[in-house]
Amino acid sequence: MKNIVIYWMRWTWKSSIWKILSREIGRDFIDLDLYISQKIWQDLSSFIKTNWWDEFRNIEYKYLNELLNNVNNSIISLWWWTIIFERNQEIILKNNPILIYIYSDINSIISRINIDEQVWKNRTSLTWKSLTEELKEVYNFRKNIYEKFYNLKINNEWNINNSLYLITEYLNNIDKNEK
Repeated sequence: MKNIVIYWMRWTWKSSIWKILSREIGRDFIDLDLYISQKIWQDLSSFIKTNWWDEFRNIEYKYLNELLNNVNNSIISLWWWTIIFERNQEIILKNNPILIYIYSDINSIISRINIDEQVWKNRTSLTWKSLTEELKEVYNFRKNIYEKFYNLKINNEWNINNSLYLITEYLNNIDKNEK
């Protein structure tokens, strides 16, 4: 059976969804960041500080490719930025997984971030704009890319159970059609 690849906007509760989904449908779950950390024997933020982003992008590509070519019947979770790079898009599409895109509207995301004050306190703007403005720009840019690739698009607006139901129904329909 095909792998399921989940990608997402930040703060859409993807982690909560894949943890429950993997149990419900009996598939292994592989989180790309943990997979890479185990391969390089190093915390990713330390690796990036030491080797910079370009080297990290090469490592990410290498291990994404390895994972997609050597794993079957699993749920693979990508970072929110992985799919924005063309070479990553190419290897993902080449492996033909079921692509699930989880999103929320920008106002819901901002509300979730505002609940967690630590997010705002610990993050500095990279563009000299307010963090909300910066987030909106990033959201709009990435949304245009994310919208190109999905097999199933899930709007996760505060209701994880509904999102899980929609995903499992979709997967059940695929299983019926394959038999």
